[in-house]
Amino acid sequence: MDNEKIIAQLNRGSLLHLSDFLIQSLMHPSDSLLEIADWEMFWELDPDAIEYCEKLDLYQRLKFLQQIVNTLAREEEEADAIGKQLALALG
Repeated sequence: MDNEKIIAQLNRGSLLHLSDFLIQSLMHPSDSLLEIADWEMFWELDPDAIEYCEKLDLYQRLKFLQQIVNTLAREEEEADAIGKQLALALG
């Protein structure tokens, strides 16, 4: 599995949840990812995503987080553009 496959299989809410998980892993480097995943706030996180993140080093986690944020931003831009196009067509 790779970044793109994980991102493609998760919805917006799950991507936000995963980004929070990655941020917590960066903020608490002495905790294992399994310890962080055991926090109640991450109980619903996709197990495949957790397993994938366990294999990443610090730099790879940062790059993965960046890719998630870029994906979320791109999706918002696309949704905004569609909304503007609809407004123009109706207005």
